[in-house]
Amino acid sequence: MEFKNFTYLLLMLGSLAVPLAFSFEKEVRFYTKLKYLIPAILFSGAIFIMWDIRFEELGIWKFNPEFLTGIYILNLPLEEWLFFLVILYCCVFIYEILVIKLAHFEKPNLFLAVSLVLLAVFLLITWFYRQKLYTFF
Repeated sequence: MEFKNFTYLLLMLGSLAVPLAFSFEKEVRFYTKLKYLIPAILFSGAIFIMWDIRFEELGIWKFNPEFLTGIYILNLPLEEWLFFLVILYCCVFIYEILVIKLAHFEKPNLFLAVSLVLLAVFLLITWFYRQKLYTFF
């Protein structure tokens, strides 16, 4: 096995390293929320795993074995399973950090405007790429 076969796995571990290290910071104390976060990650991760399994079966997307360890569970690489644990953890961690660090930054009108613009952009992307399944989904 070559070093490049660990690319996706190392990417997942690298993505987890910083949030995990800062989870124990005194101001953040993110580890105290794990009892609530873990069930949520497992539930939502299970939904995305089912989606991934089906889309891989349909050929909507594939995984390049050149960058994988070769360990598969239900036809999905181990790294893809880890993706839904690690990235969900990282996303919630980033949200919690922003809540703490930007506690006084509340601009409801700005947030509404940005949300509406993003909604319009994503709807346009969906429309223009409706023939390309990977991009559409």
